[in-house]
Amino acid sequence: MQHAQASPGVAIERTALGYDRTPLEYRLSRAAAENFRYQVDIS
Repeated sequence: MQHAQASPGVAIERTALGYDRTPLEYRLSRAAAENFRYQVDIS
């Protein structure tokens, strides 16, 4: 990521769990906040 050090940023840390609560996926996302959008649909 290339942006100024003092610029606002977003960090999203997520762990997806199975029905038995076993971790299936871990994700750490980082981005500049200036035009950041995040949407989650769970069905």
